[in-house]
Amino acid sequence: MSARLFLRLALGSVLALAVLVTAASALQRRDLAVHAQRDLAPRVALVAAATRLLGVLAQTGTGTLGQSDADALRDALATAEQSATTEVEREHVATISAAIDRATLDDDAGDRQAARDAVSALAATATEALAAEIEVIGDEAATSAVGLGLLAAASVAVGAWLLRLLRVRLLDRLSAVDVASRAILRGDQLRRVGLAGDDEIAALGAALDLVIDLRDRNDAAMRGRNRELRAQLVALLRQWPAPAAITGIDGEIVVSTLSDPAQEVLRSLTPQVRAAAKTLLSRGIASAQGLATEVRVASGHVVQLRGLAIGEMRLVGWLAIVSGEPEVPPTP
Repeated sequence: MSARLFLRLALGSVLALAVLVTAASALQRRDLAVHAQRDLAPRVALVAAATRLLGVLAQTGTGTLGQSDADALRDALATAEQSATTEVEREHVATISAAIDRATLDDDAGDRQAARDAVSALAATATEALAAEIEVIGDEAATSAVGLGLLAAASVAVGAWLLRLLRVRLLDRLSAVDVASRAILRGDQLRRVGLAGDDEIAALGAALDLVIDLRDRNDAAMRGRNRELRAQLVALLRQWPAPAAITGIDGEIVVSTLSDPAQEVLRSLTPQVRAAAKTLLSRGIASAQGLATEVRVASGHVVQLRGLAIGEMRLVGWLAIVSGEPEVPPTP
């Protein structure tokens, strides 16, 4: 599996879990709200209507019912009729309505007491139903909370597993590439990434290892060619009638058959040779033809420098001869 596909799957799984938890929570809340609106609200309204009926009947006592009391009783009774949902509640409401009608017509104390008893029975029935509905809704809410808790715990567990998998499959492997790259930049010639797998990170590590191997092979080949060239230059200098040295444009000694003291004399001129080469190149003088000079140093030695060319007479270095050099066997 590629790293890109794995990352997409991991992010998709986390998003799906978040959507699942959110949707489940929203559905549970909607179900609780529907249940409360459908079953709990009528019970609350019925209890409120019964309480209002009892209050009005208690205020009138044994006196004559006034028009305002009659209107209040009818309003409360209408609310009770709308809120009654069971057969028992409807029977209580019908009994209360008949008793209130009789009490309103003949103002009999017995009819008022019958109305109070019927209202008390309705209030007791409505209160019991309300308590039962509250208990049912509470059980549903608790069940929903437990379900959401389990779903959230499962989501956390899956998220932790995905995070660990993400760290193992991506972050640790990227860290391995970073550590190996830093070690290579610090000059660790033997360090390799060495990642297994078939994803993009493994391909990146393999490509980096291949580049390092190619660099090492090229360096080895270059060192071999340099040794061959150095041997050829030493052989050439041995054919020269006097001890000499070949330096680069900057005056650094490449090969030499000079003695150690003579080499030190030549090295003392390296800053001057470097400055002269910089001046020549800045003026556009890159040809070695005719470039020769003699420099007398404080020790009394005279150093002869001649420009060396390759290809189209381009300056590539200097042939240096130190006068007064004792005859010594040339060494590479």
